Amino acid sequence: MAINILQPKVSKLSNTMEGQQILVYGSNSTGKSYQGSKLKDVLFLPFENGIRTLNGVEFFPVNSWKDFREINKALTDPKTIDEVKKKYKSIVFDEVYTAARYLIDYVCKLHGADSIREGNNGFGLWSELETEWFQQIDKLMKAGFLVYFVGHTEIDKNTNQIVPKGDKRTMQFIRDNADIVAYLKSNGVDENGKVIPSSAYLAETPEFFARSRYTHIDPFIPEFSAENLEKAVNEAIKRQEEADGVKSISREEQVQLFESEKQNFEEVLAEVNELGGKVANAGHLEELLKLVKKHLGEKKVADAQPADLDLVYLLLLDVRDLVSEKGLN
Repeated sequence: MAINILQPKVSKLSNTMEGQQILVYGSNSTGKSYQGSKLKDVLFLPFENGIRTLNGVEFFPVNSWKDFREINKALTDPKTIDEVKKKYKSIVFDEVYTAARYLIDYVCKLHGADSIREGNNGFGLWSELETEWFQQIDKLMKAGFLVYFVGHTEIDKNTNQIVPKGDKRTMQFIRDNADIVAYLKSNGVDENGKVIPSSAYLAETPEFFARSRYTHIDPFIPEFSAENLEKAVNEAIKRQEEADGVKSISREEQVQLFESEKQNFEEVLAEVNELGGKVANAGHLEELLKLVKKHLGEKKVADAQPADLDLVYLLLLDVRDLVSEKGLN
């Protein structure tokens, strides 16, 4: 079934933090990992040692990119994800820069290189690194968990601004896709030497980078905690509802709203063969073969597999147009 361009879907806000991507970054001992451990039904992915000072937190050891790949596969497997999500609502990815270092080591070993720069006969393995990061992180982001990324700080050499530590191939992807980027600022200690909880900033200033996709969220949380972050998001959702006059929906409803229409491979293939037969019998075989080559390359339609569904479906759309153009309906 083709898209009806005159009947679009209408976006609606989810009424929960579930499924969101949050990047929290700051200097050491600002409570990033600790507050992540207070999220609902949390699983820790500890790329660094912050979890060693936390009690009662469920985790799997992550000492290499191989470890993360294995865990990520188990978390996001379509066959078991419904059961997995009954146990885990939140994933803490602690932390981004260390994960990127593990990835670099993995890519170098995979391609037999001493460094990313020297790999691929001196042309570098930057594309391979970026692709692997995108595939794995995107899979985690789209699995429906609240993913809480932890980051450290560095100074941007061009703006002199405090930013999340990492390069454009790793941290930048998370920055761009996060619903919230919160910068945590230490408040030091009180007169009794007790640590004052950090504050969170959710809007950018000349001093630091931060942002939120929630138009009506408070840009400052005086005392940062997982609970106060959730309160800020919930309040922002209420304000958005009032401003737009549109009621938010559940996470499950939003997932369904943003799902693409699903096609059945066997049905799509059958229609391609049926319409292709009409085109060929009408003397337009050469044009049909050009479309097949356009979408499947050197592969024949008969050799297509379920993994080729998207390619075969796009072929079908063009074949339908050809049938209509030649008056073969």
